[in-house]
This record gives sequence, C-alpha cells and structure tokens, in this order.
Amino acid sequence: MKQALVTGGIKGIGLAVTKMLLSEGYSVTATYAHDDETAQKVKEELPIEIIRCAQDDKEQVQALVSCLRANGSLDCIVLNAGTTERNGLKGTTDEAWERVMQVNVNSNMALIRDLYDVIAPYRWYMA
Repeated sequence: MKQALVTGGIKGIGLAVTKMLLSEGYSVTATYAHDDETAQKVKEELPIEIIRCAQDDKEQVQALVSCLRANGSLDCIVLNAGTTERNGLKGTTDEAWERVMQVNVNSNMALIRDLYDVIAPYRWYMA
C-alpha cells in the first residue's frame, strides 16, 4: 500500500487532501498541532494514523521523522500545515515571525531533508 503524510491533515484543505488520498488507496498519516478534540473525531471517522506535531517545535518534528522512518517508505508528502501572524507589520515581533518561518518553511525543509532517503527513492531524479 502506498504511504502518505499530510501535515495539518485533520482540518480544512488538509482534511480534504487526506480524504482524497484515502480514496486513492493510500495509507495516510496526518499531523495536527493543538486541536485534540478534532483529532479524536477524525480518528473515529477515518482509518488514518494521526500524530500530534506542532511544527514550531523542532523536537516534535524530529519525533515525527523518527516515527515515519520506522514505518518505511513514503510515496507522497503534502506539506499543508501553516500559520500566520495577524498583528500587521508593526505589531509583529521577531519571535512571532520566527515562529511563522519555522512552521511554514524551516520545518518543511527539515522533513524533506530528514526523510529524503525514504521518500519513494525511485522517483527522485536529483541527488
């Protein structure tokens, strides 16, 4: 069975992608950051693995990597998780901006880098 990861996969667009991948025959692992109640509801409704992973927490991202590596290869990764800062330019602190960059950019790079050798290696054309 093909394996997929969907970050932010229990709500909104991420949930829609999760459902689409299930309909295509994938085994899906979905992540979420904080909403335990929604995660439980989705777990009861869909045959997926759900892992709590706040992507602004580097230790949680590395724990996710370890879990996925233990499961074997990945055929699909959908990097859907994201965040924003809604305080405007003048109201955005350096710490808030660093969190946005960690969730939206840095954690995605780390996931791809650290899972590179288990992401369906036969499909990669560059090393």
